Amino acid sequence: MMMEWSSLVMYLQDDNSKMIVGLTLGAGLLAYYLLEAVKRPVLACRDGSWRGFLESRLGILQERYWPTPWCYEARFQTILASVLRARLPDVPYIREVLELKDGGLVSLDWLVADADNKTIGKHIGRKQGNETDCNINNKKQETNDQTKNGVRSGEEEEKVEQEEERCEDGAQTQNKNIVVVLPGLTGSSQSEYVKGLVLTLQQEGLTCVVLNNRGIGGVRLVTTRTYCAANSDDLEEALDHLGQTHTNAALFIIGISLGGMITGNYLATRERKAAGRVVAAAVVSAPWNMVDGLKGMERPGLNLLLNWYLASCLCELVESLSYRLAGRNHKWDLDYVMKSRTMREFDTRFTAHQFGFVDAEDYYRASSLHTRFNRISVPLLCLHAADDPFQPVPVLPTEAAEKSSHVAMVVTARGGHIGFMDGVIPRLVYYSDRLLAQLVVAVFSNPQLMARVKEEAETYRSTLVAEEVLETSM
Repeated sequence: MMMEWSSLVMYLQDDNSKMIVGLTLGAGLLAYYLLEAVKRPVLACRDGSWRGFLESRLGILQERYWPTPWCYEARFQTILASVLRARLPDVPYIREVLELKDGGLVSLDWLVADADNKTIGKHIGRKQGNETDCNINNKKQETNDQTKNGVRSGEEEEKVEQEEERCEDGAQTQNKNIVVVLPGLTGSSQSEYVKGLVLTLQQEGLTCVVLNNRGIGGVRLVTTRTYCAANSDDLEEALDHLGQTHTNAALFIIGISLGGMITGNYLATRERKAAGRVVAAAVVSAPWNMVDGLKGMERPGLNLLLNWYLASCLCELVESLSYRLAGRNHKWDLDYVMKSRTMREFDTRFTAHQFGFVDAEDYYRASSLHTRFNRISVPLLCLHAADDPFQPVPVLPTEAAEKSSHVAMVVTARGGHIGFMDGVIPRLVYYSDRLLAQLVVAVFSNPQLMARVKEEAETYRSTLVAEEVLETSM
């Protein structure tokens, strides 16, 4: 045995042998990459108007997804996807602050595209309830006060004219279709994956608005309530507000990770109201089954490390909101919450108390969507990677999607969780961004076809509800 190992060592010390071994390993890795990683995405949805719409208008679904060859492992895709887009500059959104029924505040960050696909303005105002403050009137008054004893300077006149143009441009968005984006767990409108998406949509001439959850994105938390995957009340209020202020605009929702769960819960609990408010929706890397998904994230190894990291992000968030969440008059002990090492510990000590659940397991059951396919009335596309550490393929409700007329699942072989990097040198625009851009453009460009899809969806849902009632009565 020792002689065999010695012979192998001597063989590998030869330069030619090193080259042969290197080429052999390289060929093996390349073959594995081409056979196992590079594949066309799987589309799960029954034959009908929605599947036909997606297959005929999303060319990207007919192509192979080429994940970054040196970084196609799930955890690396998940982590490096944001790291490599860190060079994206902050997006100059127009901020609108919306006051909710319970007094809470959320921000709507707008990215508007004009005819030349350029960003219109920076932060020029805020909105609370139905009262708009565009700041242009204040700026005019300030300028008039400064120049009441003389004529305005050319520079001052130009500044006022620019502000007037920006407000006029903002007013013109009243009739434009709108893409509503919901970020992930602790994400905001300036998260890398959100910036990459909205900038891609902007290049298509689309208007986007990012809904930042309570206490996120620089808006002060004024209530003790935050947010969770099982509650979509804030999203409902935001959509109602948009429906009232942009009466002729079609709304498309994109929810990412936790934002996808909130989106799904809104669609499943509001049913026909959601169908009347939203033309279509998409979710990306949404954990459909939180109970089984969290069990996977608790396995020793890289998944558990990722679990610890996300728990630390949640702890940092509540610590930054301690001015509202600390104290003895709450159902939770913030000091105890801050000691959470896993997501399950955090959700048991904080989220469950916030929203009236028994524990984390109860919360995960309430937020899971895999059993509520039949309640969704809105055409929905779900983009997922087969190697997502939060939700591996066995947990995905692909069988339910195969039976659905209007809920489609697109599953790529690789991509991780909110990863979807592609190309040898990943660009700032990833596979998921391009797919979603094609989808939104197709939906907004074909209102008659979408009306047919929604009609078929309502017929399908009504049939299922009738069957459920019949089974219950028997």
